[in-house]
Amino acid sequence: MQKGVERTVKSFFILLGMGLALLIAGCATVAVHYDCDREVNLTRYYTYKFIQPREGVGLEPVVDNSLMHTRIGRAVERELVSRGYRKAQCGKPDFLIACHMGVGEKVAFTTCRYSSWRGPHALADTGARCQKAGMLILDVVDCENRQLVWRGWATGLVGDAECIQERIDKTVHKIMQKYPHKAG
Repeated sequence: MQKGVERTVKSFFILLGMGLALLIAGCATVAVHYDCDREVNLTRYYTYKFIQPREGVGLEPVVDNSLMHTRIGRAVERELVSRGYRKAQCGKPDFLIACHMGVGEKVAFTTCRYSSWRGPHALADTGARCQKAGMLILDVVDCENRQLVWRGWATGLVGDAECIQERIDKTVHKIMQKYPHKAG
């Protein structure tokens, strides 16, 4: 009898661990959105240049630093080059790219219901925890009139610093998939 109980308890904890892993993986998804000026012909853009966002925007030191700007800039550049765009070496580019980022707190609530001798779902336990949520915004600005013509953004939970370049690359790729045009 003792071994049967131990096996059941061990199985329970294995299943619980697998369930938590799936829950955490599910929370790690990135939501991607975009908006654009549908009157603008994006097919006329071939060359780009990066611009710095205005001072005072996105001042969280976790993300607003030269390391993050460099990582994101490289990821955006790889995506643009893979789509046929060229960085303007001299002269005026067709469009400008600006990257904005920020981090804030998100409260997540979880409720666990379980059965007791009183019947199913008779007991419940609700908990709350704060998580860091991040946002990455990519703006495409027309170089002639300095008007925003396309904006893509992604939101999701911020993880630890491990594999950060891989996560940035995937996020930028997901955002750029929403951009409706490829050059050339």
